Amino acid sequence: MNNLVVLDFGSNSVRFSINQITGKNDFKEILRRKATTRLAEGMGLAKGEKRLTQGAIKRTMTAVADFKKIYQQYSDYQVVGIATAAVREAVNRQELLDQVTRLTGCRLQVLSADQETYFDFLAVTNSLNYS
Repeated sequence: MNNLVVLDFGSNSVRFSINQITGKNDFKEILRRKATTRLAEGMGLAKGEKRLTQGAIKRTMTAVADFKKIYQQYSDYQVVGIATAAVREAVNRQELLDQVTRLTGCRLQVLSADQETYFDFLAVTNSLNYS
């Protein structure tokens, strides 16, 4: 694999990046995109359960299809993905997960709240300038 494609499904947007693997533990980000899909929109409207709406799923899958058109232009790639709170909390999350797998071949990892917090911490600490 020369290129790692990362899909990140959040409550308001899907983020996408292509990272060229340049060494054993080294990579270079070559492309980054974001689509505002509002996946969590309307989730709390059903009494007693949180459910992804069909509109939100459709918007999200449209974004993923657009991203796929881009990453298929690159050679030798692998697609990985994560999903956070909106997917984790939705009673119908499997519908979205199955659609993503069918379209991309990627099985999303749904992060626990603790995992999501840990990765947020890593992102912040790695973006700080300690000089």
